[in-house]
Amino acid sequence: MQDSKTMSVCTYWRDQGAQVIHIFGYSHYKNTAAGDKPKTLLSTKFPVGGHAWAVHFRADGLGDDIVGAGVLLATRHGKVPEPDIGGHYAKLLEEKVGVDVTLSVQGEEFMAHKVVLAARSPVFKAQLYGPVREAAGAGPIVIRDMQPAVFRELLNFIYADSLPPLDYLEADARTDMIRHLLVAADRYGMERLSLMCQGILCEGLRVQTVATTFALADQHHCDMLKDACLEFITCSTAMAAVKKTPGYKNLKRTCPPDVIEAFEKASRSRKS
Repeated sequence: MQDSKTMSVCTYWRDQGAQVIHIFGYSHYKNTAAGDKPKTLLSTKFPVGGHAWAVHFRADGLGDDIVGAGVLLATRHGKVPEPDIGGHYAKLLEEKVGVDVTLSVQGEEFMAHKVVLAARSPVFKAQLYGPVREAAGAGPIVIRDMQPAVFRELLNFIYADSLPPLDYLEADARTDMIRHLLVAADRYGMERLSLMCQGILCEGLRVQTVATTFALADQHHCDMLKDACLEFITCSTAMAAVKKTPGYKNLKRTCPPDVIEAFEKASRSRKS
């Protein structure tokens, strides 16, 4: 029987670095009484080979004429940066590197990457790679029934996977923008964006707007937001005020009668 032999090779890489340490006032430090000075001096950290190091200096060393110094590994394992793939994609959009599709919104054109849009939205995937795109032919994709400002924020979310703070808008305008983004999320099948918008709207429910928000949630299948609106509307202290708002009057015209009856019945049961 013939013996079988295998061999493996391990290669070790060596990194080198140099650090110059200046000790100002060394003579004074050297002549300071032993009990009045620190036993060691530690330099600032410096990187070599993916780790942080520091020089550990002992002025009294091994004797009167010999100082001692050593190098300490300050961090055994370097900290792994937080994932930032969204930031990289957002930068790609900002710099328009490799863009290959144009989207037109009320005459304003936006450049993007087909593969990114398709990966983030099943609707965009069908538009860009399905029969719909083949039938439409070349040219910009026209986005209808959406404001350019809303589409810009939608596009930013598609790339960055996060909502900006929208600090450039007043409070009411921010709420309005979130509502529009909620509609866009439902339109393009983006559940994460929908849930984020629902969460923001849940936190900002008010007597003046809750009925309008409920109608929006009902129209776009937002169960979490609907439940929050129902809880708010049927609160015994809020129902009377909500009934006086224009949004509630519109809700009575557009919602099935049994929904309105459920509101008022729940409110009456809380009072009793």
